[in-house]
Amino acid sequence: MKLNWHRRQIETGRREPNIEEKKALVLLLALSASSLKPIRLGMCKLFATIEQKRSAGNENESLLSLVDIAFGNSNGDTTTPWALARCRDEVETRLPIFKWTNTSEWNEVKRELRPIRAFSLVGEYAESQKETSQL
Repeated sequence: MKLNWHRRQIETGRREPNIEEKKALVLLLALSASSLKPIRLGMCKLFATIEQKRSAGNENESLLSLVDIAFGNSNGDTTTPWALARCRDEVETRLPIFKWTNTSEWNEVKRELRPIRAFSLVGEYAESQKETSQL
């Protein structure tokens, strides 16, 4: 990731993420590599939601709100066990750094998250789960 960020800065002039952004991005990468099926499936849903979301949506939205939706904790639903309960504090601390108030800011956040999905391989995990369930 560090090589990717450095190369991006040299080739496109886009700044390298600051230390807090890097910690949040590495957290997403680590969660995507989890051996726990509910976390990997939640991360698959999160990245699918990010790719399908075309505009900013609500004002002052953050990545944390999308995580809550992907992991089934939207609208205060406490009946669904939240798969990330063990690392909830870190998720709540790190992920709100990615927030947006308009579509331009959303597109910038989305661009920042794409390499994480590419490195995480959760897309391949979701595809293998579909193939297994069809057998």
